Amino acid sequence: MMARRITGIVTALLVVLALLTPGISEGAAKYTILLSMKGPGSGNPFWAAVERGARDTAKAMGVNLVVLAPPAETDVQAQIAQIEDQIAKRVNAIVVAPTDVSALNTTFDKARAQKIPVLFVDTDGTWRSKLTFIGTDNRAGGVMGGQFLCGAFKGKGDVAIITGVMTTQSIRSRVEGARAAMAKCGLHVVAELPANSDRALGHQAMEDILTSKPAVKGIFAANDLMALGAAEAVKADLALRAVADAEEIEATEEDLDNQIAQLAERSKAKPDSTDHQTLVGESREHVRAQ
Repeated sequence: MMARRITGIVTALLVVLALLTPGISEGAAKYTILLSMKGPGSGNPFWAAVERGARDTAKAMGVNLVVLAPPAETDVQAQIAQIEDQIAKRVNAIVVAPTDVSALNTTFDKARAQKIPVLFVDTDGTWRSKLTFIGTDNRAGGVMGGQFLCGAFKGKGDVAIITGVMTTQSIRSRVEGARAAMAKCGLHVVAELPANSDRALGHQAMEDILTSKPAVKGIFAANDLMALGAAEAVKADLALRAVADAEEIEATEEDLDNQIAQLAERSKAKPDSTDHQTLVGESREHVRAQ
């Protein structure tokens, strides 16, 4: 779905360029568009789809496409440096998902001074001179996520939220939507921990929640990488619990054997007697049923 959206975005931008720049239709290959993403596609399925859609469309339209992204969605300065470098190289247009709602405005002013159109995608910003914004309704998406948890738990119980960078419009809107939906149906948000749109931090945040709020039934994570990290933490926790339960059963059975041996010794019964074997079998079945 996002790949199709980006296809439409790049196509729309080419139409705008055709209107703003004489001769683009005759020489599309001379034109270069910068796609500045918030995160590298190699580590994020969402941005990988964005990049794939943009590259496919640019190839079909016969224009040059430069795809750049900061090392992390929190690295605002890296994105600024990348965009300003492309402005200096006189890129013809910029499609950007800003890492911060306002911090890149001065950089966008530099693009405007060079008559380079700037279009926001996925994440909106406060810069007033943007060509347009194309993206999803992130608050509505957050509401849908919150409503899903409401339905899953019948509006009862504790839940938690793993947030991203709250200065990013898309993240903030998703969190606000989910929080409102869960509060409306009666779920209790007992923890909100940041993970900066990072998989490893999402894993750590989930571990902290499992430790401090063990009664939590569900988690809303504000982006896919944090959700993947949280899922990994839950799977690891379940595996540890399974091992602990197995060790407890083994220890209980060993203790039971010792008790039976002591009873047999006191009663001077033979260990292989029928009563002894029956007692062992019944006791073991009782332990396994616990």
